[in-house]
Amino acid sequence: MNNPTAESTDGTEVSSGTELAPISVLLDAGKGEQKAVKCAVRCESGFHIDGTLTIKFVGDHADKWKAATDNKYT
Repeated sequence: MNNPTAESTDGTEVSSGTELAPISVLLDAGKGEQKAVKCAVRCESGFHIDGTLTIKFVGDHADKWKAATDNKYT
């Protein structure tokens, strides 16, 4: 299984249900800038996701985001 962020937390926690710490990237659209941001979705120890998980991009520029399931960003 491809798990690019294996072994639990390896960065900064973002919005844990509060939506107060979103992932944000500042780019210069005039220069056609792009940036890849790696993140992982995890449950707290002792919990698991039962069924499917939905990730939703929201906001004025939600259409500018894409999601990849591996380190190849495909």
